[in-house]
Amino acid sequence: MRTAFTKAITGLLAAASATILAVTLGAAPAHAETNLRLKTKAWGGYVANAGQVYFNATSEIFTLYDNASDGAGVSVSWSYEDNNGNFYYPPDLYLGTGAGTQQDFNKSITDGFEVTIMVCVIDNGSVKANTCTVGTAVA
Repeated sequence: MRTAFTKAITGLLAAASATILAVTLGAAPAHAETNLRLKTKAWGGYVANAGQVYFNATSEIFTLYDNASDGAGVSVSWSYEDNNGNFYYPPDLYLGTGAGTQQDFNKSITDGFEVTIMVCVIDNGSVKANTCTVGTAVA
């Protein structure tokens, strides 16, 4: 017959074993990936949603869309901060292949990093700042 003491010790050992197993197998805290869709704003003759970006957090793919026949393109700036507080500003993404086109840009971003994304209309190499929209996602 098992005593209360034996049952308590058995329970504690089982809990300790489960904890050790979880640590050994590399259990890590979960993070919530967040996708993001941003559209450009209307300004100075450019229509709302002339350009668009969709960030897929799972695959870390930026998809740029040119939605307007205005002769302009779409520019996406993006940045992130690593675990050591270092900020990274990779080169801008650009789509200039004409209205009704889209292009994927596959990037490598560490899971859990917050990514700041800005989409703008770009015309003749000049980003039209008043058309820009900014948002954040989590890779």
